[in-house]
Amino acid sequence: MTDHVAEFQFHLPRELIAQAPPERRGDSRMLLVEPGRGVQGESPFRTIGDYLRPGDLLVLNQSEVIPARLLTRRADTGGAVEVLLIRPQESGVWLAMARPGRRLREGIRLDVAEGVQLEVTGRRPDGMVLVRVQGDGDLVDPGEIARRHGLMPLPPYIQQEKDDRGGAQDTRDRQRYQTVYACPDPDGAASVAAPTAGLHFSEAVLAGLGEQGVDLARVTLHVGPGTFQPPSAQQIQQRRLHREFFHLPAAVSAALEGARRGGGRIIAVGTTSLRVLETVARLGLDGNGPDLREFGPTADDSQPVFTGRAVRRPEGWEVAGSTCLFISPPDRVTAADGLLTNFHLPGSSLLMLVASLMGDPTWRTVYDHAVANALRFYSYGDCMLILPGVSDEQ
Repeated sequence: MTDHVAEFQFHLPRELIAQAPPERRGDSRMLLVEPGRGVQGESPFRTIGDYLRPGDLLVLNQSEVIPARLLTRRADTGGAVEVLLIRPQESGVWLAMARPGRRLREGIRLDVAEGVQLEVTGRRPDGMVLVRVQGDGDLVDPGEIARRHGLMPLPPYIQQEKDDRGGAQDTRDRQRYQTVYACPDPDGAASVAAPTAGLHFSEAVLAGLGEQGVDLARVTLHVGPGTFQPPSAQQIQQRRLHREFFHLPAAVSAALEGARRGGGRIIAVGTTSLRVLETVARLGLDGNGPDLREFGPTADDSQPVFTGRAVRRPEGWEVAGSTCLFISPPDRVTAADGLLTNFHLPGSSLLMLVASLMGDPTWRTVYDHAVANALRFYSYGDCMLILPGVSDEQ
């Protein structure tokens, strides 16, 4: 099973891993890539509109990243514990990762700031912990504490100041490690990593696309910590990844249908948006059958790709739940015509998804080209627009 991961390794010089965003959104470089043919050119990202047509539909992931990294100290020993809030559970309790966390047990309190504490309320077999606010102050939810006292959860390959509790780096990242169209979730849920393809867009670029007749649709997928981990042997064998929660509004279903009917192309902004589209496309939703469909474990499939529900609204299907969809060659991507994406980690599930869209050996030649031409990699790096016929658009 590990051989599958080995197939998606490549050499990346450390100096090509972007440690900071470009000075302005839109200043990044954008490779133009055609599936099966490879690199067709390069352009500044701010010119993306030159390669899109009226009636095309860009699907954006509007999930918000909150400053969920909390630097705490144990109230009993004074030992430092870094807490990363993952997602809310119920009654003010959050699922979290803690480092070091092996000795954390129920009842231990963690000092966040003067008069602000978290209490460990439980542990899970996977090593994660449950935490809630301890005390009677005005902060009643760990998510609220994060917004006031936390740091942005930058990926591990971005060097962070060890003792930074809100200095210049975090001030920059609160703005730039966030898309301009991010929208808070009414349930308090958020991403632990940015949907990075969207970081390139500025308000001006979005406005320009609207003026030329390119449509925008917004879905929500909350990125989980598994996004930075290579697939395990078990995940590869079962063809299932870590679960991530998403919502596709009925208006987006209508926009997708309208784009198809009008001859427009559907272009996912980021692998997270594409994961939503592919998951929904595989549910077999159509005009027949009941208006409410529940999806969950069955006797034949104890771990289905999608768990949740689909509701038929007047505009179209609204779908909400969680997905563990794993797309890797020789799988094919069918729910979108194109993809805007950054350059991903070797051996990652994100790279495997992109390879399914581009084909092999195309993805290898594209990545070799990116390295040879010193494009910047990962979250704050450059990007590529993967689209059939992209070289003919100008």
